[in-house]
Amino acid sequence: MQKFIALLVLIIVCSTVHSQTKRAFVVGINSYSPPANTSIPLDNRLLFADLEGARNDATAFATVLTNRFHFPVSNIYYVFDRNATRDSLFIGLENLLSNSDTNDIAVFFYAGHGSQVKNSLSAEQDQKDETIVPADAWKRDGMDITDKELNKIFNRFIDKKVKLTVIFDCCHAGSLSRANNFNRSRSRSVAIAMDDRMDKSIVSAPEKRSGENFIILSAAQDNEFAVEQVDENNISHGSFTSALLKAINSHSIQTSAANIFTSTRAILKMNGKRQEPVIAGSLSRQQQPLFGTNKDAESEKLLIPLTLISRNRVELQAGFANGIQKNNELLSAAPDSILLRVDTVLSLTKAIATVIKGDGSKLKGGELFEIVNWVSSGPIRLKIYTGTTDFSFADRSKLLDMLAQLRKSLGNQWVNNPEKQDADVFIRFTKSGCILIDNKGQMEIKGYNPASILKAIGRRSVSVNVPLPSSANEHLSIQLQTKTGIAIVDRPHDADYVLLGLIDKQQQLAYSFLRVDANATDSLSSMPTITKAIKLLNETKLEEFSNSLVLQVRKLAKIKGWLTLAGPIDSKQFPFHLELRNVKNGKRLDSAFAQLNDEAGLHLVLNANAKNLSIPAKYIYSFSLDRNGTITLIYPDPETGNVENKMPRYKGRSIEQDVLLRTFTIAEPVGTDTYFLIACDEPIQNYAILLNQEGTRNMFTSSPSNPIAELLNLGNEGESRGLKKTGNNWSLLKMSVQSRH
Repeated sequence: MQKFIALLVLIIVCSTVHSQTKRAFVVGINSYSPPANTSIPLDNRLLFADLEGARNDATAFATVLTNRFHFPVSNIYYVFDRNATRDSLFIGLENLLSNSDTNDIAVFFYAGHGSQVKNSLSAEQDQKDETIVPADAWKRDGMDITDKELNKIFNRFIDKKVKLTVIFDCCHAGSLSRANNFNRSRSRSVAIAMDDRMDKSIVSAPEKRSGENFIILSAAQDNEFAVEQVDENNISHGSFTSALLKAINSHSIQTSAANIFTSTRAILKMNGKRQEPVIAGSLSRQQQPLFGTNKDAESEKLLIPLTLISRNRVELQAGFANGIQKNNELLSAAPDSILLRVDTVLSLTKAIATVIKGDGSKLKGGELFEIVNWVSSGPIRLKIYTGTTDFSFADRSKLLDMLAQLRKSLGNQWVNNPEKQDADVFIRFTKSGCILIDNKGQMEIKGYNPASILKAIGRRSVSVNVPLPSSANEHLSIQLQTKTGIAIVDRPHDADYVLLGLIDKQQQLAYSFLRVDANATDSLSSMPTITKAIKLLNETKLEEFSNSLVLQVRKLAKIKGWLTLAGPIDSKQFPFHLELRNVKNGKRLDSAFAQLNDEAGLHLVLNANAKNLSIPAKYIYSFSLDRNGTITLIYPDPETGNVENKMPRYKGRSIEQDVLLRTFTIAEPVGTDTYFLIACDEPIQNYAILLNQEGTRNMFTSSPSNPIAELLNLGNEGESRGLKKTGNNWSLLKMSVQSRH
């Protein structure tokens, strides 16, 4: 009897530990401006700018919660736009708390404006509290919700032992910061609220409390802007949420929060965003899955419900937010063996599919389907801005003469390397004069009078952009338009990279592509800040000049393609992950920083919940990609061939849970390196050539040996690259690691 009681207690305890109900409160606010003809009764807040992507963020995030992480639809509470008042936000958080029990999963997602409020009794040096801004903040003072108010609620989740994940896509910047002035993205910040809260209370920061029940991800530091962007599907998003969704869709749901965050940051920087995201919570919580779910209880399957349209055509309740692509194939989770093919992706949450196998008359609304193949997202979409100008080569010569005088007069105030130093003033030239841009706005100066320009600059540092002559611009644009996966955009803030003309030390004009919103402090990017400078000497060298710049762009496209690549999501195909460790002390470098010259070891580690699985052997290939686009083979050795690179390995009858693939020294360039591992059924021939690439030359002299080998040639294709489609029987592991001096 005692044994029976003990067993019963153990069963009850285990059931309690593993039972996790998932709930979420999701907020997205685009509409901030008061109704027409309504006066704002605030002295310093005269403008509440509407946003474009916050509601899209919330909708997309909720879709990923339901389809990917299996949150019940009935357990997700939404508040959008004008309904997201101060009162409704508090009510939503209180409901999330009261409905959650010990060990449950709770998520609070907020996309909208952030700000600050004066607090003369604050212990913080700046005497300001950070806030989120509800939709009715324009009505009166005191409507913002402060970090102290939020922390009081968050601490109650921790006290109740609910696992809470908080995600903020907003910012709390109080003033403009310096940048290269190409980027005019919409910021998620409003002016500081000057009503004095006079709140001297000290509230424990939930992220600093011990335990594993709280983690917070924020889009930017307290003194930075979080911005919006238009993604590759022409949908407005917060830049942070866009990157976060891509990171989630390209990793197993069992990937640690720390690794998801590192991947998110890498994608954010790849997109040219200056903001620096933040993750906070105990280290043990950061090593758990993003939402703190029990690994053993989680299914990797992306289950997609449908709404019946006609006998053989259906609407899927999933879209761009879930990584759905045209030509994806989906199989019924029921035993009907009905197969669908996606014809069109309509939006973030909807797609249209056709029945290609089975009896469509048996379909029922709400039936669940699982993706059974993999389709790439199509041609790489690197967006380039070359500028518009009616400059001639003769105009350029006159401008260069004036700039020589200007540079001589400015001396050390002249900034010619935006990768090493930010300028206070940025000068853009037109045919009739120039435009000076600083953090207060812009000023136009007629003509090329050095004295007038010097007077406007004063003692500030300055950087210039010399426009490309129109004939050269036209020639370059034609060359770029013939390259698949490169898009020329009309506005600089829609671009990934913009063309920049600088004067070198020999007084010669050279052109590079500069990452939008790059700055001198952003040394940890996964993409180059600026490309190699190409000189344009005269009109007779246009072909050579254009070819050289196009080569730089194709290299950028290759890096972006690899960083955004997402493989099949079923981790049970190959339930492993990568870890990078310091050889001397064994510390993980993928959850911190790697130092230049560190001795590091790349390990392939079995997932904790996969120890009892039957795992089919696959050929594995590991390589790294640095910020300059260099691909370096890590495993297997070039000389060994496809002999010993099948995993998993066994010790007796047990799977070897931790395999050291290679040790190496962390080397230049510092920044964010991405480590990849591909596991596939068939061996890849010529892998040693394919996985050691400096440039963008096609490595194949004939057709690739299999679909995965073709995939590995990403960024080196000819002019007719289309969608790539393979089976679901391969896996892609990715891990981003920041290195620094």
